[in-house]
Order: sequence, then C-alpha cells, then structure tokens
Amino acid sequence: MSNLYRRIERLEQRMGVKPGPRLIYLTPNLEDADGEETPYQFRISSGVWASVFGGPLTDEEIRKLRG
Repeated sequence: MSNLYRRIERLEQRMGVKPGPRLIYLTPNLEDADGEETPYQFRISSGVWASVFGGPLTDEEIRKLRG
C-alpha cells in the first residue's frame, strides 16, 4: 500500500467517513438529571444511556438501537 493510500485512510478515519469498530456501553443513569444527547452519548430509555467509543452513530442507528 502506498504512502498516499495510508494517508487517505487516516484522514477518512479522522473525519468519520470510514469508522472502524465501535464499542457501545449501556449504563444506568442513577441521577434524575437530563443530559445533552450527542451521537456519542444518548438515552436509550428511561434511566438507561448508551455511550459509543470508536465513532459516532447515525440517527438511523440510534433509532434502531432504541427499538
């Protein structure tokens, strides 16, 4: 693989165009406070939040995870 292709691949990963494997943690929210939802952290149901490592989830992926 040429140096150019490696550089393009690294740029794609940084920009989130080509995300690698993602890890999703489901955690209970022990506090009643509502937090701000992001593509990296969002509410699944009442009292359960998901945190994503490795790349953000799309809106469609979040809807499927909630369902």
